[in-house]
Amino acid sequence: MSAVGDVLLDLSPQMFVFGLSAFLLAHLIYIAFYLSKRTPKPKSTRSAAALIIAMEATLLTLWLFPDLGPMKIPVLLYVCALTAMTCTAGLMENPMVLAGAFLFLISDSLIAIAKFKTPLPHRDVLVWVTYYVGQHLIYAGSTWRRRQ
Repeated sequence: MSAVGDVLLDLSPQMFVFGLSAFLLAHLIYIAFYLSKRTPKPKSTRSAAALIIAMEATLLTLWLFPDLGPMKIPVLLYVCALTAMTCTAGLMENPMVLAGAFLFLISDSLIAIAKFKTPLPHRDVLVWVTYYVGQHLIYAGSTWRRRQ
């Protein structure tokens, strides 16, 4: 679903809501996966990470909100799903998953800042590096098995 979102976002600005919807579905799938594979008791550092993530998402959303125009509701729904995906990544045993999800959050934050607030120098490189490294860490951390 993330790949579908990438394609839709790249096709034209009119496809933004559809790309956002594809990523929304991807995040819901991630959340379901993380919840099904969670460790019995997450470490307290992961709870602190979840709080920091929620604060970042809230502050960024408040900053962007006046400039969202008719995209306010779709963006708010997406931010909630992205934040939940990132926070639930901390439930996984391998911290690479949380690191990857956080990079995904950064990537999407950069897209939002550039789209709704201000142009960013080197936006494309920053977005793609954080996005692909994040996706790789999510995959690697999710499939990693501890050697017995």
